Amino acid sequence: MEINGGRFRNLHLFANPMEAGAPQPDGAGVHLVQPGIHRSPDLLSLLKRTEDQGTGLPQTLYFARNPLYRRNRICNSVRNSHLFGWRCGIYRLFVCERVEDVEIRGRGVVYLADFHRFSAFRGVRIVFSRRIRVEGITVIDPPHYSIFNEPQENYWGALSINAGDGNTVRNVLYSNIRVERIEQGQLFDLRVVMNKDYNPEPGTGIEQVTFRNVSFNGSAVHPSRIYGYDEDRGVNAVEFISLQIGGEWVENTRTDLILLNAYAHNVVFKRE
Repeated sequence: MEINGGRFRNLHLFANPMEAGAPQPDGAGVHLVQPGIHRSPDLLSLLKRTEDQGTGLPQTLYFARNPLYRRNRICNSVRNSHLFGWRCGIYRLFVCERVEDVEIRGRGVVYLADFHRFSAFRGVRIVFSRRIRVEGITVIDPPHYSIFNEPQENYWGALSINAGDGNTVRNVLYSNIRVERIEQGQLFDLRVVMNKDYNPEPGTGIEQVTFRNVSFNGSAVHPSRIYGYDEDRGVNAVEFISLQIGGEWVENTRTDLILLNAYAHNVVFKRE
């Protein structure tokens, strides 16, 4: 699902009607999406209807139980939006590009198994966006050639922030995340980069990133990386709270698990 631009306001994507504050499927500004195959233009059309109603309420797509969505790149041209679903299966991925105030919340599944093995798609991808919240989504069965089995080290990282092209990434929270298995790759990859294949210039920095209650149960992966680019374009203020790798609590910088370069500063570990 791809949201790109800034056309809609108050878009919410929700999933679990048992949660506090969940919208009602028949509420004002809410569109119930029934099980079936839906493509981005159809779903964006539903959002446009809520905008035209002028309710002043968040624009909400409410996914019914067990829907199937193909080519789900709906996060285009929206602001302040919610997606909500309940035990729903999303075929492909969520993409938020150049948007603000988008919330994806519920108990849905992003199913990746049918991607071509050379695809570069991820379960959730956030690009040039601000104030995006993703909660309660499970990504399953990624293709063999992916973030979980990636031979090129520039593209490692199940939880990845790569800042290039003069961009700064700040104020990011990863919370309550479980990664079960990585065949070839690494858990974290926080880097200010200039990838010679794609970036005309390096990023300007990464700062204020928190990982809370992240666990990885696999083994034999490459150490994670936290790398700045140079003295002026570094990584600053990364906090790990209750990080667990291979059944062990990580409470300090262990070079067998996490590598820092000279431009990574104020990386701390805590237990709650």
